[in-house]
Amino acid sequence: MRLRIVTLLAAALATAGCMGSGNAPSTTRGLAMTAPLSLSGSVSAMLNQQRAVAGLAPLSRNRQLDRIAMGHAQDQASHGYFGHTGSTGTNVYQRMRQAGYDACLSAENIAMGQQDEASVMADWMESAGHRSNILHPRAEQFGFARFGDHWVMVLARPC
Repeated sequence: MRLRIVTLLAAALATAGCMGSGNAPSTTRGLAMTAPLSLSGSVSAMLNQQRAVAGLAPLSRNRQLDRIAMGHAQDQASHGYFGHTGSTGTNVYQRMRQAGYDACLSAENIAMGQQDEASVMADWMESAGHRSNILHPRAEQFGFARFGDHWVMVLARPC
C-alpha cells in the first residue's frame, strides 16, 4: 500500500536575480515516469537515470545537502509532523542558508512510510510536483536522507 506523500510546497524557491521564475519549464510537466526504476539501484542512480531519459544532465550528490535533508527528516520525526515547513517555521531555502549553502535554486521532496529507495523514488516520479523537482533542468546537486520512515531529498543549484 502506498502511503501519502506531500505534494511540493513550491517547485523552487529562488533568490532575487538568480532564477527569474520559480516554476520549472513546461517540458517537465505532465510527464509519466520516464524510465522503469531498478529495484537494486541507489537513489543517485535512480535519480540520474530519470534525468538521462529526459535528456537532462546528472545531478551530483552533495554532503552538505545530505546533512540538510537529514536535519529535516530528523526534525519531522522528532516533532511528530510531516511537512515542508520545519518545526521552527523554516522552509528548505532558509534551512540551506542557515547551513551555509548559498542556493540560487532550492527544492525539496518529502515522503513518509515507504520501505525502500525504489518505492520512494517511484512515488515521487508519479507525483507531478515531485517529478518536476527531480527533472528541473537548472538543478545541479542533491542531498538525500532517511530518518525512521521520513524521506527527504533536497535539490539545488549553488549561486
